[in-house]
Formats: sequence, C-alpha cells, structure tokens
Amino acid sequence: MARRIAVPDLRFAALCFAGAALPWSKAGLSIGMGLLLLASLLHARPLGTFRSAVGAASLGMMLPLLISALTSEDLARGWKEWTSFWPVLFPFLGAAAVRDARRPRLFLAVLVVSTTAGTLPLLAHWWENFERYGELRRWFVPPTNIWLYTLSVCTGAFVSWSLLLKSRRAGARGAWGLVFALHLAAVLSTRRRMLILICCGILAWMTARGRGGRWTARRGVLAVGVLAALLATAFLAEPRIQAFLQPAKVLQQEPTRPLMWQFALEEFQRSPVIGTGLGDLRASLHEFADQEEARIAAENERLPAEEQVHVNLHHSHLHSNFMHTLAVAGGLGLLGVLIYLLTTARVLLRGLRSCDAAVLGCAAWALLFFGGISDASLFSSSRLSAFTILFAYAWGMLLRPQTETSDAAVD
Repeated sequence: MARRIAVPDLRFAALCFAGAALPWSKAGLSIGMGLLLLASLLHARPLGTFRSAVGAASLGMMLPLLISALTSEDLARGWKEWTSFWPVLFPFLGAAAVRDARRPRLFLAVLVVSTTAGTLPLLAHWWENFERYGELRRWFVPPTNIWLYTLSVCTGAFVSWSLLLKSRRAGARGAWGLVFALHLAAVLSTRRRMLILICCGILAWMTARGRGGRWTARRGVLAVGVLAALLATAFLAEPRIQAFLQPAKVLQQEPTRPLMWQFALEEFQRSPVIGTGLGDLRASLHEFADQEEARIAAENERLPAEEQVHVNLHHSHLHSNFMHTLAVAGGLGLLGVLIYLLTTARVLLRGLRSCDAAVLGCAAWALLFFGGISDASLFSSSRLSAFTILFAYAWGMLLRPQTETSDAAVD
C-alpha cells in the first residue's frame, strides 16, 4: 500500500503573508496570493468554497469581461486588463484558510501591525517637511490631515489590545471591527475614500448586534456620536469637504468627470452588448480629449479668468467603475459586475448581525462600491486585492462553526 505524504496546511500562513504585504508592496501581495493558491492546490479540499453563490457571481462577472477582452482590437492590452481581475479567486481560498485556521484572529493582528508600521514613515515624512517649511497641508503627502494618521495609530493599538485580552464583552467584540475600519482608512490615498470607509464602518457597526443577538441602544448612540464627531472634525479641518454640500457647483467648476461619462455613453451606444473591448479605450479617449480640450480652450478665450474652466481628460480610466465597465464591456459586463457586488453584499449583510467580522467586510465593500461611483478603479488589481483580502477574512469567519466562537456564524 502506497503511503500518502502529509502536506502541512500552509494556507493561513500564506494569507498572513499577503496581509502583511498589502500596504507595502504590490509584488509582495502578488507573491502572497501565489503562495496561497499553491498551498490551496496542495490541500485535500482546495475548492470547497467555490460551490457557492459568490462563486457563481464571480463567473458571472469574469465571463463577460473575458468576451470583451477577446474581442479587443489590442488583444494583448485587453488580456492584460482582464487578468487584473484574478484576485476574485482570492475570497474562496482565503475564506477556506480562515475557516480552518486554529487562531484566525492572528490575521487581524498581522494586518494591524503592518498597516500601523505603514503609517509611521508617512508621519516621519510629514514631520520632516513641517520642520523644513513650516507648513502643514502643502507638504503633507498623501493629502490627508494629521489627525487621521494619529487616529490610525491609536486605533491600531486599540485593536491589538482587544485581541490580546480576547474580551467576550459584546461592546469590545463589536468595537474591533469599527476601529480597524478606521485604522485602514488612514492608509488610503484620498480624503473621499477615507470618509467613505469611516462612515460605512461606523454605520455597519451600528446595525450589528451584541452578545446573544441583542441590539443595544447604547451601541447605536455611541456610533452616531462617533460618526458626528468625525464628520465635524473633517468638516472643520478640511474646508474642501464643504464642496460635497454643493455638487452642482463642483461639477460646473470641474467638468472632467461629466465629460468622461458622456464619452462612456457614446462608446456604449457604439456597442451596447459587449462594449468596445478591454484595452481599446485609451486611443479613442485621447482623441476625444484632444477635441474637447481644444473646444474648451477656445471658449475660455472669451471668458474672464475667474470663469474659465480647465479639464484634463487624458486618462486611462473614466473615473467611475460602472461607466468604465459600461464603455469597455457593455451592458453584459456591467450586469456581471453588479451581480458580483450585490452577491457579496448579501453574504456580508446576512452575517452582519451575528458576526462582528462582517463589519470589516461591509466597510471594505462600501469603499469599493461607493468609491467606484466617481473615483476608484475596479481595474486596479491593488484595490481589488485589498477588498478581496478583507472580504475573505469576513467570509471565513462566517463559515466557522457557531459553537467554536461566540461571535461566529454559519453561512
């Protein structure tokens, strides 16, 4: 009888490696994902979580995009853009690793330490420039207020403390999901994404239940108070946030996005089913940009300086996940993306009231969805990887047996 060689389960170790590399290196993140894929293939049951609604939704998103890539005039570029979606494989493999891990919250500790360490060089850079130039906002890179970075380090320390104590109190179990969402917010590149993640993390935590499935009014009042304080601080510390109260004025002064979305609708009308093809957008967008910028420059010559409009349309992305997908992959591709997003949201919302880990997943989902309306690029593998890492952890905690931990639930 042939002897079977027992292969150690290295899936969770690979997941932690990817999480540690997330805020530091795209190459390290890719290596971690590759190790997770290899460890999953060597496991006895590598593809168990593929048999799920999320698995079907992933295929529903990837297939229309593959059709669009194969019909591209620039096949090499279309194939390259399609392969940027390969992180959608990550939730299944990561969730299975978390489900079977002995100490799944160790992953959170790794991620907290890594992201906290990632903010320290930014703080040092800010302090160096502040001492040199005596200015705060002009030389602060990335463009984020210092109080958010301070909040990041403090929340990271609080999460680490909560993990060490392993508190069973309902408030503490719910708090780590909230503060970790705040912690991750500080490593994002724009104020808009930070505010989205902060607000959605707080609102998701508001709706979560405490121990024994009981919703407490104290949690709701605390969440509303923290949300109001953060928004008030952001409003006072960054006057440009006041522009959100006057969206019509913002679009009039900065018409770049409306013009890009107009271009997307024109491309959609050319090919409403499968779109113009992944990778084929850049040339036609640049041609459109040259025409529009010449037209606006001619109009500016007849206007006073304070009324002139300046645009920059030479981009490779249309500053909206949905409009970009509509242009390059048509109605079929947009339908696939919406099915994927709605299916993952359903999984998280089902577990929100029974598993505090789902709070973190909901905040990441809201960041990807709402940020993608006018800003974030779904075609960026780094952003998609960040979402799938957090979703994989939340989903894996939902898959763990309810009897094992008091804050887990069966999917």
